[in-house]
Amino acid sequence: MGIISFLKSIFNKQETIEAEYYEDDDVDNNSEDIEDSIPEPVFVASQEEINNLNKMENKINLKQSIIDEIDMYTSKNLESEGFQDCISNNDLLNRDNNISLIKAGFKNLLNKSIADLDIRVFEIKQRIKTYESAGMTESITKFSNALSEYELFADSLKNILNDEVQLLEKLNYCILSYEIGFTNGLRNNDNELI
Repeated sequence: MGIISFLKSIFNKQETIEAEYYEDDDVDNNSEDIEDSIPEPVFVASQEEINNLNKMENKINLKQSIIDEIDMYTSKNLESEGFQDCISNNDLLNRDNNISLIKAGFKNLLNKSIADLDIRVFEIKQRIKTYESAGMTESITKFSNALSEYELFADSLKNILNDEVQLLEKLNYCILSYEIGFTNGLRNNDNELI
């Protein structure tokens, strides 16, 4: 092999290397274009965050437990209590005072429930702020829905608490059953006197 053919072979190898280099460079440029065209991923709540949300909602599901407590209070049959109160003291002032105590107990239950709901609303707002700062849009949506639900429920309880007519509507069964019991006690006393 002569010097000329040797130089040609080296020259051909160099052209091949340069061609491979440019092809690799073109691939890199294309991959940058592809990377630019792929949208940034939306942050999705992790399984732990979803579990936290579920725990928060299922912490004996605060809203449902409050509804259950209110339903239990307003559906109490106080007929026997009214009867016993009349037997121990048949003064009508005693009856009115005991009805006032029934109302006061319900107001206390509403105040406690509203305070619990306000704490839950605060907790949810803090989580939303945390997720907003992290850009976790899916988590924000879930917590925002829960937040509006709790705020609406708290507002409805505040309306009942501040409106005597709504309060009496809720307590209608309790008060009526108490009055029936008290009236039966008065009749019983009248029968004993005869």
